[in-house]
Amino acid sequence: MGSYSIYVEISHLNQLNKLRPTLISTMRCELNELLQHFGGHSVNDSLFGYPLIFDAAARKTAEAAMAIHAQIRKNDKHLFGVTLLITSVPEDFDANRLQSLMLTVPENNCLWVDPKLVNEFSDYLTGECVEGFFRVDGLKEIGPRPYELLSKLLVRPDRLRAVQRALQKLEKEDNGFNTLLLRGEWGSGKRATLHKALDKLYPEDEVRPLTIPFYENLEDPMEPFVLTLRTSFANLPEYLDDEERVWWTSTGSEILKSAQKGGMWKISNNQMPVDLIQTFALYAKAYIERQNGKPAYILIDGFNPEAETASWLRSFFIELLTKQSFRLIIVYDSDLFNEKIALPGKGYEISFRQPSENAMVSILKTSNVKTTSGEITKWLRKCGASLYKLFYLIVEKEKKLSKSRIPGEGLVASLDNEQRKMLFLAYAASGLCDRDLLVERRGDKDDLRNAQLACYSYLLDFGLVREYSDGKVQGFSGAHANVILQDIEMLREAESFGEYLYRRYQANYPISLLRLFRYLERWGPIKLAIDVLSQLFNYLLTNRRLRAVGQLLTSSIMSVTELNAAQMESLQNVICTARLRYVLLTCNIDEVKSQVKDGSVSLICGRGPYAEEFKLQIARYYYAIGQQEDALSASKDALFAFQKSGNHKGETYSHLELALSLLASGKVRDAIDHFGIARRIGTQVDVSWGVIRAAAMETIGHFLFGDIPRAMRLCHEYREMAYRNGRRDLHLLLTLVAVRINWELGRYQEVTKLAENGRLISDFYGLTKESQIFKVWKGRSLLADFREEGEGILLRSGNPREANAYLAEAAFLTGDIEMARRYIAKARVLKRRNSYLQGEYDVWSDGYSPIEGRLTDSAGPLDVLGEWIEAFGIYISGGNGSLDCVMRLKNLASRDGRRIPAPYSYLYLLWAALIAPKTEEEQQVHLISQAYNQVQLSANRFDDYQAKQAWLTANPWNRRLIEEAQKRKFL
Repeated sequence: MGSYSIYVEISHLNQLNKLRPTLISTMRCELNELLQHFGGHSVNDSLFGYPLIFDAAARKTAEAAMAIHAQIRKNDKHLFGVTLLITSVPEDFDANRLQSLMLTVPENNCLWVDPKLVNEFSDYLTGECVEGFFRVDGLKEIGPRPYELLSKLLVRPDRLRAVQRALQKLEKEDNGFNTLLLRGEWGSGKRATLHKALDKLYPEDEVRPLTIPFYENLEDPMEPFVLTLRTSFANLPEYLDDEERVWWTSTGSEILKSAQKGGMWKISNNQMPVDLIQTFALYAKAYIERQNGKPAYILIDGFNPEAETASWLRSFFIELLTKQSFRLIIVYDSDLFNEKIALPGKGYEISFRQPSENAMVSILKTSNVKTTSGEITKWLRKCGASLYKLFYLIVEKEKKLSKSRIPGEGLVASLDNEQRKMLFLAYAASGLCDRDLLVERRGDKDDLRNAQLACYSYLLDFGLVREYSDGKVQGFSGAHANVILQDIEMLREAESFGEYLYRRYQANYPISLLRLFRYLERWGPIKLAIDVLSQLFNYLLTNRRLRAVGQLLTSSIMSVTELNAAQMESLQNVICTARLRYVLLTCNIDEVKSQVKDGSVSLICGRGPYAEEFKLQIARYYYAIGQQEDALSASKDALFAFQKSGNHKGETYSHLELALSLLASGKVRDAIDHFGIARRIGTQVDVSWGVIRAAAMETIGHFLFGDIPRAMRLCHEYREMAYRNGRRDLHLLLTLVAVRINWELGRYQEVTKLAENGRLISDFYGLTKESQIFKVWKGRSLLADFREEGEGILLRSGNPREANAYLAEAAFLTGDIEMARRYIAKARVLKRRNSYLQGEYDVWSDGYSPIEGRLTDSAGPLDVLGEWIEAFGIYISGGNGSLDCVMRLKNLASRDGRRIPAPYSYLYLLWAALIAPKTEEEQQVHLISQAYNQVQLSANRFDDYQAKQAWLTANPWNRRLIEEAQKRKFL
């Protein structure tokens, strides 16, 4: 394909490059800027091209040539002359021909048109013919460009006055009004009228609303927030208070960075909605504060009152309007003018209904469009309230295009093949891709890109595509796309574009994974659609976006696409994998078993792609229901399958599940090894969540094994890593481990600090159970530190079983035995909140279940708190001398094949020794010896003497044990 070209010949250029290099360099930069402005591209330093793919190419080339000529002539006094020639250059560019042509130009220092192109440019340029060439004097007055006419038509004079009045009232009236709703069908001029009104009201101060865009077919409620954060401004933290600045530095800035770089679909964060909304809230606050006295506007563009996001925004703005001074503008694309909309605040509504004949006359007059009353009546009947349709009718009339049933169809039918392809792709990928993805799909070389850019500009100029506030492209209505949908070439083009979008997503281009799936689901390739669906489910489930998963699972996935047998098997593997993992995360074990039994959830795994992931979920199912041998076998099957396929991410998760099954079976050292393997493999292949989870479980493994020093070091390292990487669940889990470790070391002030930190984070994210447990441990540590407020915290606790146990302990240690017995009696009658094995999702029923709740015995998951309560009750019950009580404590401390390790067994042995009959001296010594050996085993793992001494003496029960050991000369 050839192109119109502008050849610029600067006389004695080589000399000027030596004499005035800065001038020549500056001129070239200026020419390149002009070139981009007019949609051209650079062939070389002297030749600039304009593709022949749209009917406005000649006009744009003429305008560009005049602008380039005028720009160069500004430097006349520094140059030796300059000659410009508008010509055409074929794809096989011949420099010698062009230079020969320049030698035949009648006169230098002028702008000329090639003799072959005089007729093509006569409508746009004035001048005279000289020796066959056309010497240009200037541009002809040819009326507004298409996009200029469109922008004028979209601003309705009567609506402009109404919007201006409403904005003035919002600013001046002290009546609590702060909201403006613009309602009307899409294309009725709401946005253009609003921005024109703002320009007129604030001509000196550029007022740009903070825009929250709602795309059509919105499925992800977080999407509008992410899109809003794409625009950044400098020094944002300086507009926040101290506490907000701390949160912004640790969390908000990373969320903002991910949103702007398009990484939101790649990160792991189990509290993303909360973090995102908080980031948005501080971003909005900073935007308002930054206006520094100027009017602050927030615009919700394309508002959908039925969307989940709408309820989030409504609550957010109700609160924000009480704290900040700003005006909220809502653009609602709907012609349901009687529909009641719940808005956050009081204000005004302006309707953009179908214009009257008088209003239409005013619109056309303002836009310099000449017509008749008969045409106006006919246009109103065809257009309704859509000014885009009006524009299409005017263009089709001026271009003398064939009449069409729907306004715009004639214009679409007149497009060339490249334009039709791009229009169709913009429609198919509406809300998914931006301009760059469309214009670079052929390649990123300048000539290819500029040809596509010119094509895109044409569609944009004629209103066939539009851009959202964040740059994403919206194709026009399906009616226009239907004009070209029947072309099989377009379907192949859409599939090819799907492959391109998938590659760009894999290369970290900011593309919505959910919208990418919806595109591939409809347009293909099917294989990639299934792969993206698998990634989408994994992202949503890993980040605990469980409502979204439920909605997706109940939707008709890929129902509009014909699948072959292999594709159907792959799809079933993906869906069954997601459904099984979903029910394990959302239902109790009895419900999961019931769904498996009645066939709602399948355990039948196919052999095709994605079978490995299904096998992994089957392993998780067997683990959850307590069938550890089956879980071990299924984990190994999944591991071997992932290894065979070279899927190292899958290996990471398989080692994790294998380790959990080993841990539940009491094989703690083997479990620690596999947690470590999972962490190392995951680190190599960048499996963020897998690495952090493996690290957390490895820490817990060392804690359960009694290696307190190692657990303490790992906890310190991985706790902050979990927070930095967005895993609030694992951060809180490791915070609980840190609380438990510091309690064992007698560092009660550190326990208080850590527990309070855990409570604050839990409260911030609305995690009630986690918050209650941290409160209990804060109360316990305060009591141990002889601070009375600890008792009040425990008495008010929402977790009474654990709170009463610690109140009993504190009462006993201060000598109030009767009170201790009353508290422990209350604790003993309360049942545990959860009796299920801790899996992927931690259930915080008490301060032990997220840690020791991963161990089992023949009766099922251990109830460490229940055993502690029972044992302590026996110890303080006054049953001294009862061999039955001693035997029960010994049983609680037993280490049969299903009770390795047995948490607090040394403590139960100590208590058994202390209540044993005095006649059983030998048994007392044996019990003390066993308890001491267990404590000493852990103590020997300390490499820090002070920490070791704290472990042995600061903890009241360890201290009592050491005292008993000293009496019997074990030390």
